[in-house]
Amino acid sequence: MFFLIVFAVVFMEKLGFSIDTFGGVIVMLILVPGASVTVRRLHDTGRSAWFLLLSLIPIVGSICMLILMCYRGNREANAYGDNPLLLEQLASSW
Repeated sequence: MFFLIVFAVVFMEKLGFSIDTFGGVIVMLILVPGASVTVRRLHDTGRSAWFLLLSLIPIVGSICMLILMCYRGNREANAYGDNPLLLEQLASSW
């Protein structure tokens, strides 16, 4: 993965893009999927995506988010949909 990022940086510099522009693109390419995975994990535990705002609190917010990410997901369906692991088990039993 690191090799691909270095290759992309060198390639973008050859095209005339500055590191500042490319750095912003990289941040967005990491930030958006990371937030998406975090929201999905919060929904698996039955929590709203608004809990993601906890991560904006320095140090304490990161610790709280780490703890929330470690909780086990709901075994049954919740307000955000069915349990994907339960659906896989049902499909494998057929």
